[in-house]
Amino acid sequence: MDAPGIEEGTSEPVQAGDGSPEGVTRRALEAYETIRDARVKHLVQGLIEHLHACVGELRPTDEEWEFAWRFMERMAQMTSPERNEFLLLADVLGVSQLIEALAHQGPAEVGSALLGPFYRHGAPNRGRGASIASDDTPGDRVRVTGRVFDWKTKQPIAGAIIEAWQASTEGLYENQDPNQPDFNLRGRFRTDEDGTFELTALLPVPYPIPTDGPVGELLRTAGRSAHRPAHIHVIVMAPGHRTFVTQLFREGDPYLAIDPTFTATRENVRHFEHADDEWRLHVDFPMRKGKERLPEAPIPKRRLPKEEVAQHFVGTWRLVDALRTYDDGATPTHVYGEKPIGYIHYDDAGMMSVQLGPRERRSDSDYHAYFGRYEVDADRDLVRHMVEGQTPAGRYPKVLERHFRFSGDLLHLQPVDDPKREIVWQRVER
Repeated sequence: MDAPGIEEGTSEPVQAGDGSPEGVTRRALEAYETIRDARVKHLVQGLIEHLHACVGELRPTDEEWEFAWRFMERMAQMTSPERNEFLLLADVLGVSQLIEALAHQGPAEVGSALLGPFYRHGAPNRGRGASIASDDTPGDRVRVTGRVFDWKTKQPIAGAIIEAWQASTEGLYENQDPNQPDFNLRGRFRTDEDGTFELTALLPVPYPIPTDGPVGELLRTAGRSAHRPAHIHVIVMAPGHRTFVTQLFREGDPYLAIDPTFTATRENVRHFEHADDEWRLHVDFPMRKGKERLPEAPIPKRRLPKEEVAQHFVGTWRLVDALRTYDDGATPTHVYGEKPIGYIHYDDAGMMSVQLGPRERRSDSDYHAYFGRYEVDADRDLVRHMVEGQTPAGRYPKVLERHFRFSGDLLHLQPVDDPKREIVWQRVER
């Protein structure tokens, strides 16, 4: 093996790099010139430039640098499936909300907000007007109503998902509190044909973020309050529209101006009305055209056991949408129009069938259907459709592979050979 620093076929050592501060930065940037993905390269080199500039300006001492990496080490020790101390640090430094404000700005009527460190995938689907709080959860209730509509056309969006979650009156999310039922104070709701929704939540109260780790030390050093103003987290999702994340704050809360995560803004503050012995909140959500995306959950989702994954497919699913996205950020297109029609069925004998197309067909070729066997590869999140019969003839190959993802009552299928397409199905209730 050749010694490091010696070029093959020569006896002369390669010259060492420039050790000046400027030289170190230049060499670090050059070391990542080999990244092929332009966006990743831009991010990595930009991070290097700004970190080196920060170090050059602040000139930390050896003792300060040792404190810094020990601080990060302790953050790693505090991080677990129930808590992400790194994300909490980004929150209290304002980084999370800045990213949200720059990249996910919503319509002016409702302000966007950071996701928060306690979001979980898999919240249960609940019926219209149902409560996300268990019957024995202490605290007053608030009835939340509203409408989801297209920001440009003002048309209602039927079947949009409203996902809500919040902390208890003790200031704890259910994943932090062993005394709460699983997925307490979490739920998913759907809009009706007129785009309206209704749910019952806990009347939110202020609560402190965790302060028993390094982030808490930082807040105490700065003399900052750890209390978040009372709020309810909400995600709004609709096919063909940008996913919208926000938090609904309670008007008059004493912590609004000193929110430790900088999330409470004028656009997010709402009037919670108390009338006829009932708390009420009304909020409408205008949605912009764009790509629907389920945010990554800081708290890992609980994967179905392998033996249960295939069983989860069994049943009939209604076509919600088929979307094609583009690398240039252009508005996704609806492959079968904005109101497609179709069903896919999986049975427990390993057979499947599917029919789909636009609701208003211009020709027979607009209608697609096939049937055959299927198999689920739970290790790779793949489902394979083995086509035995189809129309139009020859449209599909004999084996179709789809990446799958379950999200509540939705099944997302993404062709392996065409990752820019996604077909969304909703389980048909028995």
